Amino acid sequence: MKKITLFYYALFSICLVSAQNLLIVKSGDFYGILNNDGVIVLPPTYHSIENFGAIKSGWAKVELDGKYGFINTDGEIVVDVKYDELGYFGDYHKNLLKIKKDGGFGFIDKSGSIVTQTVYDSIGMYGNYHKNWALVKLNQLNGFIDTSGKEVIKPVYDLIEKFDIIKKGWARISENGKYGFISREGRVVVTPKYLSVDAFDVYRKGWAKIGLENNKFGFINSDGKEVVPPIYDDVELFKETKNL
Repeated sequence: MKKITLFYYALFSICLVSAQNLLIVKSGDFYGILNNDGVIVLPPTYHSIENFGAIKSGWAKVELDGKYGFINTDGEIVVDVKYDELGYFGDYHKNLLKIKKDGGFGFIDKSGSIVTQTVYDSIGMYGNYHKNWALVKLNQLNGFIDTSGKEVIKPVYDLIEKFDIIKKGWARISENGKYGFISREGRVVVTPKYLSVDAFDVYRKGWAKIGLENNKFGFINSDGKEVVPPIYDDVELFKETKNL
C-alpha cells in the first residue's frame, strides 16, 4: 500500500462508507477501497463492490465483467471472482452459500471453500425432503446431498418422492420406470424393479402389493422382502357379504 497524493486522490469519486469505515472509491468504470487514513487498500479493480457484511461479516461481494466473488477488508480475494451468481448464507443452509458457474449450481462454506462443485442442474432446499439433505438434479436425474455438501444419494433416479408418504421412514424412488424405496439413512431398501408399488396395509398389515411388467402381482413386507412372489395375474380382497 502507499499514501495517496492530493493529485491522485482527485482522480477518485468517493461513493460509499462501509461499516468498517472503509471508503469505496471509483475511477472511471472501476471501484477500489481506501482506509480512514487515505491509504489505498485496493486499487480500482472491480466494476462493483458491495458493502462489507451484507452477505458475511468481513466480506464484500465484487463484480468484474459479469463474474462475482468476495474480497476481505484487506482487499484480498477470498472467493474467486468467477461465478455467474452468488446467493446468501441461510438461503438453503446457515453454513452454505449457493453458487452458479457455467449453468451449474454448487455451494461454498463460510471459509470460502467449495463444498459442492457447480455440477448440478438444480439444488433444492434443505428440509423439503429430509432435515439434513437437499434434493439435487443432474441430467434430469435426482439424488441428495447432505449438509456438508457431499452426495449421500447419487443422482440416478427419475423420481424421488417425499419420505413417509407410503411408509414411515421410506421414500419411493423410480429408476428407468421401475419403483423401489430408499430409507432415511440413504440405503436402498427395495431395489427399483417393480412396475408398481401400492400402499402398505391395504391387503394385509405390513404388506404392499407389487406388480411387474408382465402384469404379475405379489407382495413385499415392511422390511422390503418379497413375501409373496409376483407370479399371480391378480390379487383381490375377499368381499364381506351378509347372510340373508
